[in-house]
Amino acid sequence: MKQLNLREKILSRWARWSVKNWGKALLIVLGLTIIIAYGMTRLRMEMTFYSILPDKSNQVRDLQRIVEEFPAVSGILVVVDGRSILDPAEAERIVKNTIDSLIEEYSGEKYEPYVSGTTGRMDMSFFKEHGLMLTKMEDLKRQKRTYRNLNLVPLIRHINDDFEAEYSGNSDKLAEDETQAVGLFRGLDQLLQLINEATQGRKISDEDLHAALDAYMLGDEYIMSNDNKMGLMVVQPTFTINDLALLRAGVNTVESGAKHIASQHGVTAGITGFTVIGRDEMVSSEKGLAGSSIIAFVLILGLLIFVFRMFSVPFIAGIPLLTGILWAVGLSGYFLDRLNIMTAMYIVALLGLGIDYAIHLLSGYIQERDDGRDFETSVENSLIKSGSGILTGALTTSAAFFTLTIAKTGIMRELGVVAGLGILSELLVMILLIPPLLSFREYRMIKKGKTEKKLFSKVKIKSDAAAGIGRLIVKAPVTITVVMILTIVAFSFKVKDISLQKNILEMEAKGLESVQLNDEMAKEFGMAPDGLSIISDDLEEVRALTEKLEDLSSVKSVESLSEFYVRDSEYIERGNFIKSFITELDERSPLKTVNRVELLEELYRLEANLIELGDLAFLGNMNRLVYTLGELTGINMEGVKTKKTSFDSLFTSLENPAEPQEKEALDHFQNMLFDAMNHRVRTMAETGRVTLEMLPSNITDSMISEDGSSYLITINPTQSPWEGDFRDIYTAQIESVTDKATGTILAGDQLTIMAEQDGVRAAILALIVIFIIMVIDFRNIKLALLTMLPLMASFLTLFGFMGLTNIKFDFLNIIVVPLLIGIGIDDAVHINHRYLKEGKGKMELVIARTGTALLLTTLTTIFGFASFIPSVMRAMKSTGIVLTLAMTIAFLYSVLLHPAILIIVHEKWGWNLAPWRKK
Repeated sequence: MKQLNLREKILSRWARWSVKNWGKALLIVLGLTIIIAYGMTRLRMEMTFYSILPDKSNQVRDLQRIVEEFPAVSGILVVVDGRSILDPAEAERIVKNTIDSLIEEYSGEKYEPYVSGTTGRMDMSFFKEHGLMLTKMEDLKRQKRTYRNLNLVPLIRHINDDFEAEYSGNSDKLAEDETQAVGLFRGLDQLLQLINEATQGRKISDEDLHAALDAYMLGDEYIMSNDNKMGLMVVQPTFTINDLALLRAGVNTVESGAKHIASQHGVTAGITGFTVIGRDEMVSSEKGLAGSSIIAFVLILGLLIFVFRMFSVPFIAGIPLLTGILWAVGLSGYFLDRLNIMTAMYIVALLGLGIDYAIHLLSGYIQERDDGRDFETSVENSLIKSGSGILTGALTTSAAFFTLTIAKTGIMRELGVVAGLGILSELLVMILLIPPLLSFREYRMIKKGKTEKKLFSKVKIKSDAAAGIGRLIVKAPVTITVVMILTIVAFSFKVKDISLQKNILEMEAKGLESVQLNDEMAKEFGMAPDGLSIISDDLEEVRALTEKLEDLSSVKSVESLSEFYVRDSEYIERGNFIKSFITELDERSPLKTVNRVELLEELYRLEANLIELGDLAFLGNMNRLVYTLGELTGINMEGVKTKKTSFDSLFTSLENPAEPQEKEALDHFQNMLFDAMNHRVRTMAETGRVTLEMLPSNITDSMISEDGSSYLITINPTQSPWEGDFRDIYTAQIESVTDKATGTILAGDQLTIMAEQDGVRAAILALIVIFIIMVIDFRNIKLALLTMLPLMASFLTLFGFMGLTNIKFDFLNIIVVPLLIGIGIDDAVHINHRYLKEGKGKMELVIARTGTALLLTTLTTIFGFASFIPSVMRAMKSTGIVLTLAMTIAFLYSVLLHPAILIIVHEKWGWNLAPWRKK
């Protein structure tokens, strides 16, 4: 008998002992499993993209700090949609009533564990009192010019003067003031409607007048969409995206409440925001992983039953498979404190990888029985002959993963630990359990009276197809090599076209309401919720950065304490100016009558100015403002007058002689307007110092940290930062001002960049380590190099195919790099070991003996990876597709190209591939 090496001696002794003492062997594994399984209690599941962001990135650290210190950042955005209601005024009324009902609903007892507050209407009382002191000097001067005479005709004249001075031909200035302008024009529309009613002799109520003035001078207290058919409110949760215990239940409770109340009002409601998308990621990834586990397990065991014709396969292979996964998770608990979405996906993939060892061992065992050997010898020979190959394969695969522990990115390091331990766990458990389980099966079968012949009459594994492939390779090795090389070259030209998926939202489950609403907000509200943020501990820095950021073309608005932080010099300057403004107002008194001719002239002028502003807004792509001005002027996006407006009614009324009651009503309205505006301006003219403690809670929660030491700047982009080239423009402009900005888009970029860099470093190290293992195992540098060739070919072909089909790399499917390095070389290793045993001229036999097992192991591995393809989560689907392609390509090169090259170099060229000591 051939002399066994140390590795083979160990395997032989375990095989003989465990077969004879199968009960003790099973108890040993059970005891080890209990000890190892304890590590599972130390693990937690973190199934969101946020949880896998790179921990050493400044952007991520700042983002995590913002989430923890600024409660409003975790706010759940509730979008109330009334677009199904045709009448715009009715839709607006119902949407606002729905928001009022939601505010009341969320104050209920059942929401106390999850909701700390809501913001559905802006608190205008603070601005009614301190509005002028918080206004910049240039804007104060504008207001003084506009409101220096509060009688009707002079007021409209000064409004016209202001529009012409500030915005005539200046779309940039209009864009800068868009948000305030929308509120102003909506309020102006309400005032025009009241003037129209007065010209027709109707009496105006104080309530309607004050409501119109509030809208005109302060803006709408509700957050409404461009067409006023959608409304937005914010629910402040008691938890953050990090509070996994409350995340799902809390978001679900808020969502069900929103949908219930909205349905009662005849509208719909949905929720979105950072926290909601985190919940959706958790739910969709857990569903995907659960479904993938079931699919993979059923397919793999079904295949084994079909191939081996043994209904005990689920028992003999399934128990070690699941035990190996248990070991992998348990051991991970001793080294890590969590499983993230990537490591959890790998645990599922381990179903396909771990079963490979069982296939090789069972195939070897059955082949031994087919050759007429007894049970104990068959088990022993199976471990000796297959053991060398699977040990080397496991070492190369685990080594490829363990190299990831050098990564800078936390998820890559964690993947390296979990995957490396997983491979070794499956290998060890299969070697420890399969011999005693086979012995237990043998014991049961014999006890039932089944003869030795009957035991294996149905188990023979056919290898006709494998033998046919072997004959083809032996017959035409040069042709196969040339065809394969040409294929590699053809795909290599497309490698340069491979790209990275930078849009995290494109990796979510397709059709998620939270993601759709994310896009809807940018379109309908003129605001994108995925802006960038800056955290600062210095109010002066906040102000300086805000001023610079507001000048950027990609920035729609900047929310910060800048407008509420009044320096001492500004406080004095503004206070003196406000006092002089009020003194001038004291010198004015209401006129007794309204000059209708002058009023008509100013109204014609006002309509012309608004039409011009609408044109500027259209050219400047200010859709929200275009819609608002269109409502005022009746002119649509195409510049066509489509409806009658307040202007039309006013022109008709004022062009005709006035009836006494009409004249009286208009004069009375002017007096009401003068008194109301005079009171409003005086109320806003409080000159006392404004401190941060005086700010409303909706401002402090979003701009001041809970301990009061830090301040947040939120930078809102002009459009969705995920779309097209705008993202690069937006981030580049922000970086030209500061490198302190953070947000999901930048954090996602950091994750992609670091995963890419870590992947390259780990790949290089893995290739070096695996080559060293190959040299040690085969003790032949030439054979080690030849074994690496199918791997290199697999990479070129896979990347070329991805470039050709526009399949993008992302930070989940980049797992293919270490996986392909570790697993893609296994088949070639098994062929090498068998070829060295059988000798020159026996390649047909080698392929016949190993080909079926290699095909089975490849299929089971593919089943494990392909089980991700049905997942609703696009990132998991992409990972399944890429890994399935990778394993298929690696298999084809290993069983076709590699044997053909071995025949050429060894049998035709005479290369010596024997180990050094045998040369």
